[in-house]
Amino acid sequence: MIQLFNIQPDEENWIIVGDFNSHSPSWGYKSLDSKGEEIEEWMISNNLILINTPDDPNTFYSRAWRTTSNPDLAIATDDIHKITAREVCHQLGGSDHKPVILNIKKQTSFGGSKLQPSWNYKQANWDLLKKNLQTLIQSKQYQEEEDNYRPFWNSTLDKLHNDLSEAARENIKKTSSIQNIVKHNNLKTAFGNEKLEQTGQAGTKKLHP
Repeated sequence: MIQLFNIQPDEENWIIVGDFNSHSPSWGYKSLDSKGEEIEEWMISNNLILINTPDDPNTFYSRAWRTTSNPDLAIATDDIHKITAREVCHQLGGSDHKPVILNIKKQTSFGGSKLQPSWNYKQANWDLLKKNLQTLIQSKQYQEEEDNYRPFWNSTLDKLHNDLSEAARENIKKTSSIQNIVKHNNLKTAFGNEKLEQTGQAGTKKLHP
């Protein structure tokens, strides 16, 4: 097979046809072989489109094996693909290949959407992507820590807050006894006083470094 990556197609008004002797579901085979994969990568890299469709009639009949296949491909730039119709004719005597006719209409200006971009993931730099994602995640975590940072918060406040929210309030929901209400109110008062004291100290530290 011709080394496809040595072929540099034009950006428009370009077409290539031939027996590519390769397999891909894109042109009617059940599996993808190495040659088919090479062709698909080459088309993606050069923004080319396959004129064949998977349900086109078979173009090759092996007299030796009595099997049919689709090795004959037509590949073009987007402008040619839009105005080209592919037709597989009846097999002629003496040849294993059926004639294939490409009807290319006169090219005129037309609207419509442009060829959608394709991505060749095999050429992606996954190590660089991983590194960039890790940097982004670390930056995000650091920003969240900064946003949640409270200079006045200490271990005493943390304990009072946990006692208040997890113990006293839960007990009140279960049993509204005098003991639970008193416990809740005491914890709430202790938490409020400690918070006022610590926020005052934090403000003093900021004003008087």
